[in-house]
Amino acid sequence: MTETIGWISAGMLILAGVAGIFLPVMPGLPLIWLGILTHKLLVPEMISWWTVVLLGLVVVATSVVEWLSGVWGAKAFRVQRVGDVGRGGGRRDWFVF
Repeated sequence: MTETIGWISAGMLILAGVAGIFLPVMPGLPLIWLGILTHKLLVPEMISWWTVVLLGLVVVATSVVEWLSGVWGAKAFRVQRVGDVGRGGGRRDWFVF
């Protein structure tokens, strides 16, 4: 029973994450990682903790690069200071997630 709940909940989170890759209002990669973590917690024999930690580090790295690329892109195109601050602050909220 727990294994079935693990598969269903992990699958739903991963599908939401895949949708989040295409929809700008949802954090795609963090949701996918959360699905992997949920799967590990509910079905522990399938994947190792090393895999979960490594994928978590990849998600953090890609989130940082995505945030910095938006800020650097705004600077490269000489966006006004107000727009630059808004771009950085908007992504900060998802980065905390």
